[in-house]
Amino acid sequence: KECTASTPNNSSSIALLLHGYNDHVGVLQDTLKHLLCKGFCVVAVDLPGHGLSSGKQNAIHDFREYAEAVEGAFEPVDKVLSTTAPWNSVVGEAWNCVAHSTGCSAVLEYLHIMRTNDPPQPHHRIAKAVLFSPLVRFIKWRLSKAGQIFHPIIPGDYVKARPPEKRVDTRFVIWEQFDALQSDHVELEWVRAVYSWEKRTRTYAAIDFEALVVQGELDNTVLWEYNIPFLQKQLLPKAEYRMVPGATHQYLNTSEELQTLLFSWIDAHFSV
Repeated sequence: KECTASTPNNSSSIALLLHGYNDHVGVLQDTLKHLLCKGFCVVAVDLPGHGLSSGKQNAIHDFREYAEAVEGAFEPVDKVLSTTAPWNSVVGEAWNCVAHSTGCSAVLEYLHIMRTNDPPQPHHRIAKAVLFSPLVRFIKWRLSKAGQIFHPIIPGDYVKARPPEKRVDTRFVIWEQFDALQSDHVELEWVRAVYSWEKRTRTYAAIDFEALVVQGELDNTVLWEYNIPFLQKQLLPKAEYRMVPGATHQYLNTSEELQTLLFSWIDAHFSV
């Protein structure tokens, strides 16, 4: 994985930033800048197979590897911050977390692993999280699952990705056109890993965790009509849930007006 820590001079606490599938932390640059402006030391992690991280692009064998990437960020960041004031004052403290899509899956798997350790470590190093468009199932879930049956007779290890959502923010549209770290395909290994992980989550016990879950009602990437009720009933029954009318999957990068609203929710949840 690739992990970068950005620290403003007035840093008082740490925020972990996690991106979605076929993205990288650079896609969340506006969110990162906002967190820095609010005084957070921001730890931005490119998940395995994404951005500047190692591993086959867009592929993963098991979603536990995403959780391990989260776990692997704490020690090196603590080591760096411990040598420099005033950031050494936050070493060892619990972090806040902002995650999008597959990044949310990484957080959920991490929290599950921590609470099932022997001895249990209920939240370990994540105190609060804001989860945007969490991935449990993706759109056309059952159709894609049926397609896996025919995979042995279909050549190749990947399928063409759907066209990206239309952007409202012209700055982001221009930037995305020159983004060499994104891909135009979905690895079938990753698809199989999602199916395996989703099946496991149905056996997971509820996680007592302080989270804000935000979901756009026009999201055509994740199957939110299943995901949100599942999280409410199964994994995160104590979380707060907010729906955003008219918002798509990439709503963190659509319009300044919407960003202002979403960022205000982050601030309120983290009490900044």
